[in-house]
Amino acid sequence: MHHNTDIDDWITGRGNWPGVVFHRSGALHMGIMRAKFARREALRWITHKDYVALLHDVTERSGVPVERTGGGHRAAITPGPPLTPGHLSRCEWVDFQVGKPITATAFAHHLIPCLPEGLALLWQRRMPPWTPHLMAAVASFCYAIREALDPEKIQAFLEARQWPLVQTRKGRERVLDLKVSVPRLECYGKEVVMLIERLAQGTPKPNEVIASVFGLTGEQIVRLQVERVHVRLVPPAQLGVWKELQS
Repeated sequence: MHHNTDIDDWITGRGNWPGVVFHRSGALHMGIMRAKFARREALRWITHKDYVALLHDVTERSGVPVERTGGGHRAAITPGPPLTPGHLSRCEWVDFQVGKPITATAFAHHLIPCLPEGLALLWQRRMPPWTPHLMAAVASFCYAIREALDPEKIQAFLEARQWPLVQTRKGRERVLDLKVSVPRLECYGKEVVMLIERLAQGTPKPNEVIASVFGLTGEQIVRLQVERVHVRLVPPAQLGVWKELQS
């Protein structure tokens, strides 16, 4: 089978999706514009619901050619995992289902003037229409806690063989082992770096990890400056996209 070089470059992460695609049905699809935003102090306490509404408002006012959903009433956008109110972020992923040709540069040119205080566009890139759902690609989260927390608590966590955390979700309890969910917890002076894996059996929230490891109350935790500094996305090639293209 002959491979298109531009598609090969996209699959391996070396380039942008080169253009449009025709499905077997004959329908034309332009693909996805994947964007990464920073959420700063002005939006620190916004809820996820209000954040999504804000994204829709920005999209409408910008005039970027995003497809419609819900009977044509809403722009077809997919936000990434919710951010805990009170946290900052430099890696909020959003997928925009584009309906007409537009370059990543033109997309940014239209969107940036419409962004409110506290929301900044950091990166944008065209992706093909068969790109896996954004939430399916999320593999892990990295947080920075900018506070001088007790290093002995961190050492106790690192030396433990297990660290059970009881979660209650929709009235049901489940137990996660934070030693599996949190493979990295390190102290750098007045900053703690925490890596949380997204696992099938459940994912702890950052505030749950902080409370469990450091023994802090909810009131103490909300006074911390916590920032989501990285969200690792599984490359499309690792999610079986190329195999699907060949079928």
